Amino acid sequence: MRWSIDYAWKRAAEFGARAEEASDPDLREFFVRLRDSWISTANRYELIEAIDERQSVDGHIHSMAAPPSHDSTKDELRPPSGPIASSAASRIAE
Repeated sequence: MRWSIDYAWKRAAEFGARAEEASDPDLREFFVRLRDSWISTANRYELIEAIDERQSVDGHIHSMAAPPSHDSTKDELRPPSGPIASSAASRIAE
């Protein structure tokens, strides 16, 4: 993975230098976009590497799965309770 990160940063630097050298504004913008794309790629690789390192240190995989879905069909309709609901209900009754 490290070689991919290094390669991405190298390409970002290369396109950054080309952008600085370009005299045509459209060509400069093209190289800036390529540079930014390689920077994003390098950052993603670094994030993946950090997650992989953390998992190997912890010895287990951290789940990033969504929590189980809520089954609203089992909910009962109940009036709100508590001090805020009680004071609101008393103001409405007045």
